[in-house]
Amino acid sequence: MLFFSFVVRRLTLDDAWKIVSCIENVLKRKNSKKIFSAVVYGSLLRGDFIPGISDIDLLIVFKREADIEYINRLQEAIWKCSENYRGEAHFEKIVDILWIYEDGLPLKNTDVVSPFKCLSIYAFDFVKYSKVLFGVDFRKDLKVPDPKKMVKTRAKRLLELLEKFTREKKYNMVEILAGEAIRLAQICYGEATIDKRLVFRNFMKYVPDYSYKRLAEKIWSRYLTKHKKPLTQEELEKYVSFIKETVALVLTQQ
Repeated sequence: MLFFSFVVRRLTLDDAWKIVSCIENVLKRKNSKKIFSAVVYGSLLRGDFIPGISDIDLLIVFKREADIEYINRLQEAIWKCSENYRGEAHFEKIVDILWIYEDGLPLKNTDVVSPFKCLSIYAFDFVKYSKVLFGVDFRKDLKVPDPKKMVKTRAKRLLELLEKFTREKKYNMVEILAGEAIRLAQICYGEATIDKRLVFRNFMKYVPDYSYKRLAEKIWSRYLTKHKKPLTQEELEKYVSFIKETVALVLTQQ
């Protein structure tokens, strides 16, 4: 019987950019006529990428003739670019792929509203910190709403996701939501940024005091910690309460 294994490497910033280069090559090879655009965005471009914590955010916009089998094959080919770095982020796969069809883009002069944060409340960040790897550069045509006007919608979405992840026992995602709650409160009371180097500082500076505010420091520190132990039941309950209370605070401003 044969056993196959591979060595998981420690990811560096240079490695992350090599993965992006590999993705770019994959996109050019895989029947690219079905791809409208592919964009890398987020922390890698913003400058707050943390090796071992951050993932590589990739948006792929497909033309309607791309079927699900093609899309799945393409995703698998892209994930192979980073297979030696599995687990070197919050998630097992360090390339976080968001894919949509072309008619799902919330472009100017259309009625399309995207449910995805990078194309809605975080669109201001997406258009500034991104790079087109393949296809059409649609960024100048993207609707970029005032993030403060999107706070209420995002707050309700966080509560929906909290219920979903709790029900499905995806407690690692509850941790991610707690970090997102801190980001949201900072946008509501502070400035339009999701930069990790500014978010917590602004949260403590601008968000008014409330019963769970002091817990934010522990949550944010853990959010930026690699290879952490699972939450205890007591910690999980505190995280859930933190998200609910933070969202409630934000909604009082809307």
